[in-house]
Amino acid sequence: MSMIKLIALEKVIIMTNDWVKNLLEKNPDLTLPIIVNSSKEVFQELNRKWDIFLSLLSREKELESCIEPAEFSIKKINEAKDLYYSGNFGQASECMHEVVCQLQTCGCNHLVSDLDSLFVDNEAKHWFRGRKGTLFPFDKGDMKHVPTDKREAIGSNRYSFNGIPCLYLANSILTCWEELDRPAMESFWVSRFWPIKKIRVLNLSTTGFEIIYAQSNIKYVSQNPAEYENAVIEFFKTWVLQSACSVNVKDKGDRSFREEYIIPQLLMLNIQKFNVDGVMYFSTKTPISIDNKTIAINFQSATSWISKAIAIPAFDAQDSRFSKTIDEKFRVSLPINVGMYQNRLAVSPAMFIPRDTNWSRTHAPAYVSLVPTTYELTSFYRCENELFQEAYQLELNDTSDSNNGTKS
Repeated sequence: MSMIKLIALEKVIIMTNDWVKNLLEKNPDLTLPIIVNSSKEVFQELNRKWDIFLSLLSREKELESCIEPAEFSIKKINEAKDLYYSGNFGQASECMHEVVCQLQTCGCNHLVSDLDSLFVDNEAKHWFRGRKGTLFPFDKGDMKHVPTDKREAIGSNRYSFNGIPCLYLANSILTCWEELDRPAMESFWVSRFWPIKKIRVLNLSTTGFEIIYAQSNIKYVSQNPAEYENAVIEFFKTWVLQSACSVNVKDKGDRSFREEYIIPQLLMLNIQKFNVDGVMYFSTKTPISIDNKTIAINFQSATSWISKAIAIPAFDAQDSRFSKTIDEKFRVSLPINVGMYQNRLAVSPAMFIPRDTNWSRTHAPAYVSLVPTTYELTSFYRCENELFQEAYQLELNDTSDSNNGTKS
């Protein structure tokens, strides 16, 4: 047998979705978010998880190319943390810039991406913003980011800073509800934000579920199956960075400082250098637990598909109340009150049935209680479709770009 034939026989595709699923199931320490009891445990637990991760990479020959990027990321993230605590904020920020640049250099071509290039169907266009209020309605303007004349009301969040407005969106109404700590439905208002211009993100939202089923959901993989192994390798190369931004602290007390926000905020300082509009990540609140009872593994659960969020800072809003850049990138609907909709106090005469649906969205398990509900059967999903109705003034004039459906 010729050498060419031997080489051909040795070229066996190992990184199938079953191989990835089996690897994740056998290594539960890869599960994100990382959960700790208190803020002081954040970096202790991260470094413990990273040691386990490096051990895994060294055992799996197929992942040996991920070892060097992982070691570099660990070194620089710990250095950034130490510099932050010593007051060298600029140098700490530069460390995180180096992490992203090194990952891009070593082949992580989708770490910085246009939203439209990432997901199949219209999944890159489903974004929502929720607010707590009363039974008196908000208008479209009320659903924008906090205006600059109310900077004193803007606190520190995972990807934003005191006094700096930032638009936070989620890709499902369920995740809006979770991020607002499950407000009463009668106080829960939501608007749909539909992108009409290119939005570029630092993508820290890839989960195990997404990689296992990449052929079904990730656009560049579904269009080219040979890209699957590259997507898997990129996932493991970026895992350290993603884990550093995906820590959930159980202590919900009044903490003025949150250690789990250090790395995400240092990344946000660099987004203009990365030439992106914002950061896309997955919610650390969905669906970890209800009353401390673990109900699902976000990292591998199909729920993770509808648990994404985007943070877009309004850096240009200095001489105006709102960011002109953000305003130009989205069509915004009038908000719907989810409680009124459930009680049929605010329902359109005809139900809107979307033409293009995504199986991962419609069939995602929604853990509203300890018993999961298929997402398409929830009021949240029905509200998502209701917001396409003309009454909510989304004004999608380009029919080729909208999720046109039928009414019944």
